Amino acid sequence: MNDCSPSDLSVHPIYPQTLVSNFPNGVLVLFDTDLRYRMVGPDVLPFSKREATDMEGKTINELFGESAGAELEPELRATLGGDSRSFDMTYDDQIHHIETRPVTIDGAPFGVLVTQEVTGERETTIELEEKTERLEMVASILSHDLRNPLNVALGHLDELQAEGTASQESLSEIRRALTRMDTIMEDAHVLARTTTLNDVERTTLRSLVESAWLTVPTEAATLDVKDELTLEADSGLMRNLFENLIRNAISHGGPTVGVHVGALDTQRGFYFEDDGSGIDVERRDVVFDSGRTSGDDKSHSGLGLNIVQEIVTAHGWHIEVTDATSGGARFEITGVTPHE
Repeated sequence: MNDCSPSDLSVHPIYPQTLVSNFPNGVLVLFDTDLRYRMVGPDVLPFSKREATDMEGKTINELFGESAGAELEPELRATLGGDSRSFDMTYDDQIHHIETRPVTIDGAPFGVLVTQEVTGERETTIELEEKTERLEMVASILSHDLRNPLNVALGHLDELQAEGTASQESLSEIRRALTRMDTIMEDAHVLARTTTLNDVERTTLRSLVESAWLTVPTEAATLDVKDELTLEADSGLMRNLFENLIRNAISHGGPTVGVHVGALDTQRGFYFEDDGSGIDVERRDVVFDSGRTSGDDKSHSGLGLNIVQEIVTAHGWHIEVTDATSGGARFEITGVTPHE
């Protein structure tokens, strides 16, 4: 226990303002064994705008609440025990980097704490890590997933060369393998750029869906766009989103599947549903993972629904899988700001 008041420390050769001047976005604190802030600088904290005089003499629980205090306490206790600490802590939706050092004043243990608000830096680091992970995944797809369909095509070509004939079955297998390679390359290209919105513009749900419908072999499938909805989005990425949802519907629902698209009644957003076989509840948690393929059409890359989720996330929206009224799959995209 330390019985001195904050003013008692003024006799010691400690000049916090000089130290704090080296931390333009930082705070310098001297704390005691009661985990009480004995000295705080600068006069006004740069990221919370709290006044130092209002913080001096108070414990960490009094200053930050029990939850944050419980997170801070083991680090500060370790400092008072002689260990320097370096860690990040989130408080009031801001990330703070904290450095502590043990000090002794007149034989009594104290701790010095310096903290800086680093939210922007940490978020940038996370974004770079996610982008690196995405690019590594694309590289893996291109180097590994393309090998199997390529080997299939080459094997049938070798067979044709050896026999000197071209059976319809072999030609169909080659075409299927090459089509899958083309789909993988196109999906990998889309996946690599889904974190960035390049051409955000005002567009309509109907035009996005109908333009995507024209680019996908839909056979006897039918499309019904029930509502007019105007929104701001990257049109290129949104066409990719609907192309993959349409392919998924046909793959699971068959060539005559019915697709319905419209605005949500109770939330800001839209839905895409089909009257196919639906998605089992136990698969819904993993359905957006890359490499997931099912259905009868094996020309898919396994990236389709992963791309859908990434495009939704890039727009700041949310997607959820549920049941359509017909028993098929229903994808609800929410968080969309509509425009008149």
